[in-house]
Amino acid sequence: MQKKIEKLLEIASDADKVELKIIHNAYLACLKALNENPTEAGTRTGHVTNARKGLEETVARLWASYFPETKGFENGLAAWKWLQAKNYKVGRAKFYKDLKDPKKLQQEADGSILQSKLELYAGTLKYLGDPAEAMQGWQTKEAKLKVEKLETETALKKIELQLKQAAVILRRDADLMRTAIITVLDSTLKNAYITRAPALVEVVAGDPAKVRALIAELNEIQNDAFCGLADMGEFEIDIT
Repeated sequence: MQKKIEKLLEIASDADKVELKIIHNAYLACLKALNENPTEAGTRTGHVTNARKGLEETVARLWASYFPETKGFENGLAAWKWLQAKNYKVGRAKFYKDLKDPKKLQQEADGSILQSKLELYAGTLKYLGDPAEAMQGWQTKEAKLKVEKLETETALKKIELQLKQAAVILRRDADLMRTAIITVLDSTLKNAYITRAPALVEVVAGDPAKVRALIAELNEIQNDAFCGLADMGEFEIDIT
């Protein structure tokens, strides 16, 4: 998109240049605010998303005006798949319904759809974010869980060594050992959810937002189960 902006700023009219610069600067300002205020990421991310959509819509409209094109998609299915690949939220049924309304999305006489018109239509949809950025976030969580798992395993080995050296095993030590085991299992499973995120994306039809919800639900189920295991009556550790 940056290359299109630079090209438009070279040839567009003064009025269009001013409009494009204002919207582009607003998007950059939102990005800067997000980077400078990470504690407000939830609100700031929404601002960035809206600003990006506005910029994309403006660029698509101006580009279509200054660079009329014939490039597009041969049919509605190809156009819908492009929207899915770009991570726009729109079901197939809704897309084909909108396709029948020329005010929302216009097809050519041969049934094809111009790239510029599809980009304008995309500007009316909810953008779910860059899939690469979502995956990067999962990778960060994965790395954090690996560190926690390593720390817990180290603590577990220390407790095991102390228990082997002790002539009598105290109840407190046994409880600590059990807690460490549960923690290792908990970290291992949560790490597995993050590692298998690409597979979960396929399960939820490519919607990263649903993947995060699915992982959260799995973690909630796991937390409930492990809290049950933490009760003394759930299982026993044989001490000899």
